[in-house]
Amino acid sequence: DIESADGSESKNTKLIDSKFVVDMNQRLGGGSYSQVYTSWLRNNPTQQFACKVISKKDLDLQVTSIQIDLQESRQIGGENEIKQYIIKRIKTEVEIGHKIKHPNIVQFVYFTETGSNIYIFMENAKRTSLQFSNLEELIKHQGPLPEQQALIVFRDIVNAACLLYDHNI
Repeated sequence: DIESADGSESKNTKLIDSKFVVDMNQRLGGGSYSQVYTSWLRNNPTQQFACKVISKKDLDLQVTSIQIDLQESRQIGGENEIKQYIIKRIKTEVEIGHKIKHPNIVQFVYFTETGSNIYIFMENAKRTSLQFSNLEELIKHQGPLPEQQALIVFRDIVNAACLLYDHNI
């Protein structure tokens, strides 16, 4: 067992490349083929990250699911072709992460894979001073933003979008 970030023992943690600890009990979110968990540096538990874990087994299941959907819509695609497309998307995400540095875009930290999983470590987006993890939560709780605050948020979004556009992303 590995000590968790708060110093307690955790039975569901993974040590990755002898430097990152991923706490599989602290799920931050997920997507169509990945789950995101809290992680930290083994030698510095206060330095926390988000770790996207992509199960290669689940990726195979996702490919099968996509293949069935494509066959039903008469867009037949081979299993290997679909899997290559998903792997290409993951590689593109890592390449973009290496390339893009902006205060309003989550920063890429590290990438590795094992026989069973792919791990993408990135900065853990800090919660706002009002303890909301994203703009949608803030607006649901507080209602419409005051005009000055909305202008700042809009400027930040446009600046990040411009950087992506400048890199053809």
